[in-house]
Amino acid sequence: MSELTGETVEFGTGENRTIGIIQSENDNNSAEVAEIRDETGKIVLQKAYSKSNEKTFEAIFMVGVTPPAAGTALTIGSGETAWTGIVTASNITKSNTEFTKVSITAQKKDSATVVAYA
Repeated sequence: MSELTGETVEFGTGENRTIGIIQSENDNNSAEVAEIRDETGKIVLQKAYSKSNEKTFEAIFMVGVTPPAAGTALTIGSGETAWTGIVTASNITKSNTEFTKVSITAQKKDSATVVAYA
């Protein structure tokens, strides 16, 4: 944490992960919403019926590390603060002008039990 003009701000991506040196980290929350329209087409009621949390990481790829595959369960943290989701995307990007990068996206909906693809 740092202080900037009287406000506390956070810099960087936090702790290192086992997939590599984290370059960026996103934590996205969304909801699925049902809608009711009146006879003129205006929305008169919205109801959220499902919430989703999606985490995305981009890291410098570490030689010898195998990134988690799509369909596997991914746990971040430990103990009471642990978060587990299903890996929905796992990508390795290679370039002749940059280090090899890996990007992982994992998602958890509501309080669903996470079961990896068999």
